[in-house]
Amino acid sequence: MPPADLVAWRFGLGAGALLIFRRRGRRLTSALRRRGVVLGGALGSGFLLQTWAITYTDATMSAFLTGMLVVIAPAAGWLLFRDRPLPMTLPAVAVAAAGLAALSLRGAGFGPGELLTLAAACCWAVHLVLLASYVFYSAAGLKFCLLLAGVALANQLAGYSPPRRRT
Repeated sequence: MPPADLVAWRFGLGAGALLIFRRRGRRLTSALRRRGVVLGGALGSGFLLQTWAITYTDATMSAFLTGMLVVIAPAAGWLLFRDRPLPMTLPAVAVAAAGLAALSLRGAGFGPGELLTLAAACCWAVHLVLLASYVFYSAAGLKFCLLLAGVALANQLAGYSPPRRRT
């Protein structure tokens, strides 16, 4: 199954299940819909890129680059919202990056799989920052349903599967 289809089915079924079991009476405002689409697009793009990347890179390098979202998120917060990192954030980011590198990098190269995984980490960092910005507690079930639907829609629209690697 192509990566986009796999992710679209996975999250589409989840959104459908949430719609079946959701509480009635909550209104879906245009701001909530817009936020759900934006969050779903960021999360869905990350999942799609990660699913594609796994076909080109090994699990160790993929885990390292995925973990880099911890390092990327403070920069994304600053770029998107001009949120200044706390003084301890920069040393913490440096320690996290060094620790991830020490655990994961062992003379590995950097190819298309690594680039796709790093792009996925960037999408997830943006998702994390946006989620922190959009958080409010009313209609949590609806928001989560919209998030899953947005992921499914983004991946269904992507629909493109890269050529398979020859072994």
